[in-house]
Amino acid sequence: MQRILFEMFYQRVYKTAYYIVKDEHLAQDVLQDTFIKAFRHIEQCPDGERAGAWLATIASRTAIDYIRKQKRRNALPFDNVLIENNAFQREVASSVEQTVEDAFAIEEILREIDSLDADSRVVLILKYLHELKDQEIAEALDVKLGTVKSRIFRAKQKLSAILQKNRLMDGESL
Repeated sequence: MQRILFEMFYQRVYKTAYYIVKDEHLAQDVLQDTFIKAFRHIEQCPDGERAGAWLATIASRTAIDYIRKQKRRNALPFDNVLIENNAFQREVASSVEQTVEDAFAIEEILREIDSLDADSRVVLILKYLHELKDQEIAEALDVKLGTVKSRIFRAKQKLSAILQKNRLMDGESL
């Protein structure tokens, strides 16, 4: 069962870790620790697709722990990497022009999410990449539901402000 679980969810867990820590090697460490933790508590593993969400929450917590440890040492490597996931993409546009514009907009949003603080980035990743419900995020991060809702709200406000500022700097009208 462990091997099947690993093979089925390796990519998802790695992406979750990488989106949070922004470092290939650190993401591999998080991946390894995530599966070790999961296998120690395999009896708590839900069936089917819920297993993927369960592993993603373990990976998120583990990645956050790694970030906290690294912050204490002031040595966390952050690469300027774009988050690539269909959760943020809109429907495919009919014209090539619209498709290109959409791609640039998505790229900008992902780049700006990457620039947010860890708490903001994590809740957005869990909410929109992994499509977890607010209550599931609260359980995954071991915080209150209200905390999750306020973090999502603030993260969206920060993101919106950054995007508006960028548009103004580019000379676009709102």
